[in-house]
Amino acid sequence: PGSTFVREAFYQDYPDENGNVTPKHVPSKKADVVHETMTFQFITNQRKQFINEIADNYVKNDGIVLLEEKILPATEAEWIANERKKDAYKLQYFDQAAITEKAENVLAGMKTNQTAESDLIQSLESRFAFVAPFWDAGNFKGFIATNSKQKFDDFFKKLGGPVTSEY
Repeated sequence: PGSTFVREAFYQDYPDENGNVTPKHVPSKKADVVHETMTFQFITNQRKQFINEIADNYVKNDGIVLLEEKILPATEAEWIANERKKDAYKLQYFDQAAITEKAENVLAGMKTNQTAESDLIQSLESRFAFVAPFWDAGNFKGFIATNSKQKFDDFFKKLGGPVTSEY
């Protein structure tokens, strides 16, 4: 109740394997908040086009954009260390066979569509005046982007301060 589902694609029309086309969503008005979570990483590793689409068509000039993704850190060694920490945590809830099966069947190929953390930040900073991480779980990160200093400061005040890299 109270929810509306719109079956439209982000950024461009989406043809499926049967030739059916899901049309591109064109917002009728801009939003105060746009929230993407764990979606872009399954589409492409190019974020600038998506950031531009959001800035141009989805969010008000003083609105807030929240992005959460599994990203690529600066080095492969950092990637591996973060994955080991994540998997060690997951072992509290899943056995190794389940973790391995997910890695082989669900996550295969996903890394090719992940973007470098530095590229994501650069793309956000090219369109928004205030950009910062608000969540850090190793290879998973969340970023806020806005042109409003007031909303940026309010966000972190309500969150309890900026994120640290410890998780």
